[in-house]
Amino acid sequence: MPSNRKRPKNSPPPILKKKKSPSPPAAKPKINPSPPVSPPSVENHSPTRSRTNSVTSTRSFSSSSAHSIIIPAPIPPIFLSGASWNKVANKLLSSLPTNSLQAKVHDSNSFKLLCFEQDYIRLVQKYLLSTNTEFFTHPTSSERTLKVVIKGLLADTSDSELESYLKEKGYDVLNVRQFGNSTKK
Repeated sequence: MPSNRKRPKNSPPPILKKKKSPSPPAAKPKINPSPPVSPPSVENHSPTRSRTNSVTSTRSFSSSSAHSIIIPAPIPPIFLSGASWNKVANKLLSSLPTNSLQAKVHDSNSFKLLCFEQDYIRLVQKYLLSTNTEFFTHPTSSERTLKVVIKGLLADTSDSELESYLKEKGYDVLNVRQFGNSTKK
C-alpha cells in the first residue's frame, strides 16, 4: 500500500516488489489403495513407535486409577531477615529432622525457608512465634477463604436464603453480602 507520508530528501527511494503470479496446481500422484498394515507384535510391554511416529504402549490403564491421584498443594515459603535467621538458625535446625528445611538467600539481607512437609512449616512457624522473630509467609491453600460473587440473582432473594442454600450444598459459609443497587442484584 502506498503511504501518504513524504519521503525525507536524503533517503533512498523505496523498493517495490512485484507480486508473484499464482502457479498452476501440481498434479497429484495416484495412490494405489493397499490393505491396512497391522502394527508389529510387541513383547515384554515396551513402548513402540507406530506409523505416525508417536509413542504407543501396550499396557492398559484403568480410568479409575487416574482419578485417585492427589496432587498436594504447594507449601508456601517463609521469609525472614538475615539478622533474625542468624539468631534462630542453630536451635531451629537442631529441633527439626535432617533434610526437612532448606534455607536460601533471597535478597541481600533476607532468607527464604522452604519446608518439605506441611507439618514442618507449622513447627517452624510456632518456633518463630515463640522466639518473637519477625517473619512473613503466605497462607496455605487450606487456610485461604474462597470468595464467590454471584450475579443475576432476583431482587427478592434474601441473604439468609442464599446462605442456607449454600450450606445445604455443603459449603462452609462465613459471610453473605449484597453489593450494588438494592433493587437490582
